[in-house]
Amino acid sequence: MSSHITVNHCFIYDVPRAGINISEGTFSGHTIENCDLFNTVLETGDNGSFNSWGRDCFWTPDIKETVKQVAKDTLLPYLDIIEPYIIRNSRWRCDHGWDIDFDDGSSQYLIYNNVLLNGGLKMREGYNRKAYNNVILNNSLHPHVWYPKSGDVFKKNIVSGAYRPAIMNRGMPKNGQWGKQLDSNLFITNEVDRAKFSRNHADTNSLVGDPLFLDRKNGDFRVTSESPALKIGFKNFPMDQFGVVSKKLRGMVKKPKTPRIDALSLEKEGKTYEWDTAKVKDVETMDERSVAGLSATEGVMLINVPRYSALGRSGFQTGDVIISYEDMPVRDFEHLQYIIKDNPTLKEFIFGVMHNQEQINIRFEL
Repeated sequence: MSSHITVNHCFIYDVPRAGINISEGTFSGHTIENCDLFNTVLETGDNGSFNSWGRDCFWTPDIKETVKQVAKDTLLPYLDIIEPYIIRNSRWRCDHGWDIDFDDGSSQYLIYNNVLLNGGLKMREGYNRKAYNNVILNNSLHPHVWYPKSGDVFKKNIVSGAYRPAIMNRGMPKNGQWGKQLDSNLFITNEVDRAKFSRNHADTNSLVGDPLFLDRKNGDFRVTSESPALKIGFKNFPMDQFGVVSKKLRGMVKKPKTPRIDALSLEKEGKTYEWDTAKVKDVETMDERSVAGLSATEGVMLINVPRYSALGRSGFQTGDVIISYEDMPVRDFEHLQYIIKDNPTLKEFIFGVMHNQEQINIRFEL
């Protein structure tokens, strides 16, 4: 429990988990700047070079309950947060998770003038986060289970591919809008990726093109005067001030690998299946593992469960993941179908299910 801590000009690398972690919002106002963090999350998973969880007094893993309570009192997300957190002018690289990982209700962050070298920016459910003027290489924004009226802003960033959402339909308003503003970004990719989430009111004024970095081979990701990034409001910031300032120490420390810059398109979306009028898919990505709190990349994720369906009447909800039957892991939807067909006389099955990041049992009647 602390406030107004400044972390400035640090090298942090070769660590088993996050380089910097903020747990809970009590009581905020911290600033992290001019730091260089890389080679992190070497012994674990579902984490990042920076990681936070905002399990403040307003938060519960039941997204709908959180939305219900915040609708009654819009100040709830800010009771533990005196002032915003600031993450700026730093360089991040995580090869085993996200470069920056905002988890479990992390709220009130300002993220600007950062270079993200590999793992991208994950923003799980939270309120009033503003990410702008960042360079996100070989990755993109990972929006996970956002609240309606979250106030989140993602603008004037350079990104290398389409967004990578997870369970964003669970708490969205009827018009489908993600956050307050996702717009005026530059995609190092193609028009299809830029427009991929237009139905969610994203990136109407964003552009596609080569950002024209000054010296990408040597890690200088400022842009030239001809760059289309300037048209969306991006502003250059120093690329030679990350880490310690002592010449002696700078000569001793490791340096992060400068990535080859790829023009990414969105990873292929996994195949979806119709099951009892519900839509399901195999768990295939780290995003899906993270959003459900899974320990392995397996199981069947329910991505749309109508209330009138047999699944809905049994208590299944959108975002749940079927992970086991009689203590046997359920690998994927094909395996689930085999289990049901292999027990033709059974009229009900008791499945182990990850629900709001907690394992429960649900009885399902055919």
